[in-house]
Amino acid sequence: MPSAIDTKYNELIKTNPWIGKPVTNEQACPDKIGYYRHYEGLNHGGASIYWHPQTGAHLIYGLIRSKWAALGWEKSPLGYPTSDEGKAGSGKGRYNNFQNGTIIWKQNTSQAFAVYGRIYDKWAEKNWDLGFLGFPLTDELGTPDGVGRFNHFEGGSIYWTPSTGAHIVMGLIREAWKNQGWETGRLRYPCTDELVTEGTNGKGRYNLFEGGEIHWTPEGGAKIKFYEVNIEIWFSGFKCLDESSEISGSDEPYMFLGVSTSGKAQTPYETGVIGDVDKGNVIRAAARLYSGIAQDLILAVVIRENDEGDPHAYSSTFKSILDAGNVALGATTGVTIPGNILQLVSNGLSNLAGAGDDTVGRRADLLTRDYLMQMVNKAEGGDPVADFTWDIGNKSEGIYRLYFFVKKV
Repeated sequence: MPSAIDTKYNELIKTNPWIGKPVTNEQACPDKIGYYRHYEGLNHGGASIYWHPQTGAHLIYGLIRSKWAALGWEKSPLGYPTSDEGKAGSGKGRYNNFQNGTIIWKQNTSQAFAVYGRIYDKWAEKNWDLGFLGFPLTDELGTPDGVGRFNHFEGGSIYWTPSTGAHIVMGLIREAWKNQGWETGRLRYPCTDELVTEGTNGKGRYNLFEGGEIHWTPEGGAKIKFYEVNIEIWFSGFKCLDESSEISGSDEPYMFLGVSTSGKAQTPYETGVIGDVDKGNVIRAAARLYSGIAQDLILAVVIRENDEGDPHAYSSTFKSILDAGNVALGATTGVTIPGNILQLVSNGLSNLAGAGDDTVGRRADLLTRDYLMQMVNKAEGGDPVADFTWDIGNKSEGIYRLYFFVKKV
């Protein structure tokens, strides 16, 4: 008695002689549930018939077969085919349906694309290739942060995450979002499809995103409104990576840490002298360096070795350096910190000196809003807890790794 695959082949070969002869025996798939057989697929790049007890036997060939093979055959997210290749609803392409999605190609193109899962469901909701989204231009792909998934289509894009679901972004709203860096920018992921703005007689449109909104009107174009996010930056401690080369063999560092920002001035933190620090020692702390809206700011650190000087003598000088940065930042009109202001703070730290104590190291650097938001969304780790670290110092005076974390409040 012929198998389901043989029966399917005998039906098709009568009107599709290009399927050709079998090139393999009928074989079990790796899951030991389905079966398949490959055929010559003359002038079609090969052909196959796959059978599964829940889907039946179906023919797959050409560009669609090549794409399915590249994705892993039935082990791919698509699963087994549930249809033979057929004409797309628009009449402009060909497709095969699968257990979890579809592979489709458009006429006069040389590549087929896979759409599956929740993105497929959203595309189907908008009538597949017959709808305004049209044909896919990419396979389903992962976003750089490893969280989201997306497909680009002729008429827009569908983005999905576990927390936001699948949503459509298109037209000039999509263009504005793209210019902000897609989901890596401040707006993050879309939380709605494009919707009609009330009170605009159907002319206004908008999408909501995790970090804000984009509204569009024919008169005003696309306008972005960001949501403010309040954060805190904390210093959680340091580790001595290398001791100083001084004969005394006893390191007694002290540190000043603080930020310059265009907002409310923040109080710098002073560790005080920490006695007898040896290589490998971990000193824990819990010092809040910044509290306010997420924005571009400058983080500054100075580490000194206590010899004969007065550690507290530098407190006011360090604060005045940060205050100068605050004043300069308050006078800026853009959202990006100019390089000359970072240089102003850096130069101030370089000039910070006093008799008796040596400077182990110093650093002033720009922490952008985007970077801080990445740290907010990052899983903290380590002991001390940290989102990011700075290594400061030198061989002669010692090297220290400082630990910082950022949290949303």
